[in-house]
Amino acid sequence: MRGTPTTAGSKILADRPADVDAEAVARLERAGAIIIGKTRMPEFAYSPGSNNPHYGPTRNPHDLSRDAGGSSSGSGAAVADGMVFAALGSDTGGSIRIPGALCGIVGFKPTFGRVSLDGAVPLSWSLDHLGPMTRSVTDAALVLEAIAGHDPKDPRTRAVPVPPYLAALNDGVRGLRIGVLGDDGAGEPLGTSEVEAAWRAGLQALAAGGAELVPVDLPAMAEMRVVNYALLAVEAAVFHRRWLSERAADYGEFARLRLLAAHAFAPDAMIRAQQARAALRAATAARCAELDLLSTPTMPDIAPPLGVPAPTRFTAPFNFLGWPALTLPVGRTRAGLPLAMQLVGRPWDEATVLRAGRVVEAATPAA
Repeated sequence: MRGTPTTAGSKILADRPADVDAEAVARLERAGAIIIGKTRMPEFAYSPGSNNPHYGPTRNPHDLSRDAGGSSSGSGAAVADGMVFAALGSDTGGSIRIPGALCGIVGFKPTFGRVSLDGAVPLSWSLDHLGPMTRSVTDAALVLEAIAGHDPKDPRTRAVPVPPYLAALNDGVRGLRIGVLGDDGAGEPLGTSEVEAAWRAGLQALAAGGAELVPVDLPAMAEMRVVNYALLAVEAAVFHRRWLSERAADYGEFARLRLLAAHAFAPDAMIRAQQARAALRAATAARCAELDLLSTPTMPDIAPPLGVPAPTRFTAPFNFLGWPALTLPVGRTRAGLPLAMQLVGRPWDEATVLRAGRVVEAATPAA
């Protein structure tokens, strides 16, 4: 936002007002949105929790002793608490979907290249996504329709037509084949009993709407998580190299150690990671070729204590793949904390993801 500091949760950028609006902000304003402020986040978005040594963590509106998730921490909390109708989030390993799930709202990471990141401080050039965080699937479709589309200022964006997301929102799921995750390579249950029960209730809503549920094992998700971490670390280290050499003391310990550790990768790590990425993408696309959507829990457990990062177990693989992924609430624990499910679509097919999300949302109005 022109004239305001874009700190990226850091001390290093605290005194640098932006000269221009980010492209997503400019598009929102052209669509009639009123931008009212910026929200808190972990330092340089390099955490799946709200931990921040400079500005403090972000409390979860449902339990102030618990974390809002990260890295789009303040966006998730502001939407969940009713301060705003919608917020923007960035997502490199789950940073829209994690706070979305933990705060009990809708968070949508569109296909890589669907939304411009011009004006955003990067974390990982090839993994960063930008998308909406809202209290309903309809609002997510509305915001995405406003911000999506090619931007010549961001070469990552593609000149792929933006469909009318709102117009197709109520088309239902009859006839869709939806993969239900079994083995994700972690060698442990997909979540707590409450997590799995809520997720399966969401799946039953899809089945009741006419979708076919198809069990699918994706043990390669374990490899995707590893390679996603390597790509993120190496790309983040490149962006931060000058500041690390000149202003290392201005980083908080958590971010500084993560960035320094990235320099332990071998010189050929990026090439090897990209080769692995291409092979895993092709294999996963072939495995899911007969599916219209894939579903997983968004998180294996409830929100962790305040300031503690959350796991990226189910989220990071879809940054790695670049596929669109939506989280939406599907109930609460006995203690009243939000539970969520994730819906993943084919590249550029956000419309089908949103349609399915609307079906689940309509069946779980109290979530």
